[in-house]
Amino acid sequence: MTAPSHLSDNLMLLAHETSLLVRTAAQGIIENDGSEEDRASSRIGYRQLLAALGIDGDEQFHARGKALRAFMPALREGCEGLLARAPGLLD
Repeated sequence: MTAPSHLSDNLMLLAHETSLLVRTAAQGIIENDGSEEDRASSRIGYRQLLAALGIDGDEQFHARGKALRAFMPALREGCEGLLARAPGLLD
């Protein structure tokens, strides 16, 4: 995965990664608490999501998490800069 170069690319990356994090948490719950039928059905969708994001295995999955954590300081700085230029936005 290469680092995004534009704000819109960064926001799209963040949206995809957030979806992946939420879906991974949900998958864990289903794996722990769901019936065998629920687990089997959910695994299909989870694998499809991973494939759509270009993730093929644990190494790529963990690399995506590391890239997201590395991106967060830049996202925070960018958001703080935007809010500083629009002080009434939060009011």
